Amino acid sequence: MRRINLYFLCLIGFFLIGRFDEETSLNVQLKKELIGRTFQTKVPLGISYNCKDAEGYSAKLSVVNEIHGEEIRYFAEGGLKIASRESFGQRTITPKKYSGRYVSLSEIEFLPEGTIVEVEKIDIKKNQFDISLIKPGGEKVKLRLMTTESLDFETIMVQIAQVLKMDSIELLKNLSFEKSEAEKKLKDATSPEDKFESLFKIKWCIEEILKIDGLSSVIYSKYSNENTQIDSKIEELYGSLKEPLIIIESIILEPQVVKKGDVLNLEVKYRLVTPKDEKEIKVIENINLSGKNLVLPLKKRESQRTEGSHLFSTQFILPMDLEAGEYTLITTIEAGNKRKIMSKSFTLKEKDWLSN
Repeated sequence: MRRINLYFLCLIGFFLIGRFDEETSLNVQLKKELIGRTFQTKVPLGISYNCKDAEGYSAKLSVVNEIHGEEIRYFAEGGLKIASRESFGQRTITPKKYSGRYVSLSEIEFLPEGTIVEVEKIDIKKNQFDISLIKPGGEKVKLRLMTTESLDFETIMVQIAQVLKMDSIELLKNLSFEKSEAEKKLKDATSPEDKFESLFKIKWCIEEILKIDGLSSVIYSKYSNENTQIDSKIEELYGSLKEPLIIIESIILEPQVVKKGDVLNLEVKYRLVTPKDEKEIKVIENINLSGKNLVLPLKKRESQRTEGSHLFSTQFILPMDLEAGEYTLITTIEAGNKRKIMSKSFTLKEKDWLSN
């Protein structure tokens, strides 16, 4: 029995030490990244006193934490609360019901958006982290952010970037979202085309993240490792490839509302994925104009293409005798036994209608 108890005590000890080391490591990383640096406040930060909820209990505001559309979520002593952005701007909180409670705030001291603050101190706890800021003039403010997510460096930086302006984290957040969407598609992908398309999208997102100026070394290292893993997955998929594939990367048509005599521009970017033993492959590219019982060939090109991204584009002047209405540009790319067909529509208006 004593041996069993000792065993479990050791397990608990190792868990606590691991957790301590994790939080200590985060403290070190965040201090290195933030302490002593100055930032602009991204949103008005409010610190309030004399606040009571509908039941008369104290609900002192700690920090404006997240903005979701026209709502501002913040943490008070009673828990997570929510109010409209408009009411914060008017310095009178009109609360909405959230987590079963109302909060009414009467006196608000604002740290306006765009205020330059210096990070003095950071302290991470179990489900929150406190950031001590120095306001212009030397006054100190404590910023408390709450989290129910895992305490990892990137998640914390994204949360901090909700209230302190960090251009690199904004770029990271947008690219991370695109990457996560591609990862969802990869999870559901069954065909080689869909798998390659998702993997190439993930790789593009990672490479763009690695180009961000001012990116933390911790985040850079994380995505550098992920890039290596994606390369391995792509290489593995190439090993099972038996025939060439065509992946459409983008198709752009400008403008989409035109008049007779205008110039129309179409640009198609696609990627050829070929088995390793095929150096070149014959590709046939076609663009046709369709509409009003009309099919008009605009461009055709046959060439030998290699693995990688390619651009097929055309520019043409709309004929003066073309009837007004809806038209479609149909693009066909053929390589081996594979064919991809895409379409983009535009509207041809009468000249007098557009000029009015």
